[in-house]
Amino acid sequence: MMSRVDGTFGLVVKAIGKEEELDINGDEVFPAASIIKLPILVEALRQRTEGNLSLDEPILLRDENKVGGSGVLKELTAGLALPFADILTLMIIVSDNTAANIAIRRVGMDNVNTHMKQLGLRNTILQRRLMDFEARNRGLENLTSPRDMAGLLQGLISRTVLDEENCEKALNIMKRQQIRDRIPRYLPIGTQVAHKTGEIAGIRHDIGVVFTEKGPYVFSAMSKDLRDKLSRTSSGGKGTELIARVSRTVFRSLVAV
Repeated sequence: MMSRVDGTFGLVVKAIGKEEELDINGDEVFPAASIIKLPILVEALRQRTEGNLSLDEPILLRDENKVGGSGVLKELTAGLALPFADILTLMIIVSDNTAANIAIRRVGMDNVNTHMKQLGLRNTILQRRLMDFEARNRGLENLTSPRDMAGLLQGLISRTVLDEENCEKALNIMKRQQIRDRIPRYLPIGTQVAHKTGEIAGIRHDIGVVFTEKGPYVFSAMSKDLRDKLSRTSSGGKGTELIARVSRTVFRSLVAV
């Protein structure tokens, strides 16, 4: 199926509690796009457990914080105060870039990278804020791999990357994801998925946990060098369609048998 679309694809699927896993280019390094927002969320919740931040602390929206791309905060009036919990939620469920940059400033880029290294994520690094084209032109890119994100998701399910309350908090935010054209697209209605999408030109990702009656499984799919770039068709481009179809195939093989 993957050979039908030009580009490079990576996929790691892991059924929780089982030894078998599917790995296709799992250690391939991809530009992270908005997938990098999951490590930012995890680091924020780690700092919460240590008492270094509160989800209730007010964050003042300023014009100088606003950036383009996905999200809603860029459209709102400066001076609005939001609890940090809402910043994190917007960063995930509508992939708000302004929210992500606010979160990076609050938790610290170095802290995100240190925590990911401590968790054993070898290919994941946050090197620039979202929509920072000057940094990108200098060669600074946010990077990750399907295996790294699968490991992070598995750690949330097993409650090993954070304490139980904050792992549950992260998953509950991800379950409210509004961009549902990839992993959940062809799954049975009502299937619960906690996931995070990512996309820039030539790149489509979706990583998440699918909850089923036979137990949860991790699905981490990434693509790059797609020739259809960032098509805004109803299908979202060939990369989006491929992830959705692979997700359906995996669900049928693990659950609907």
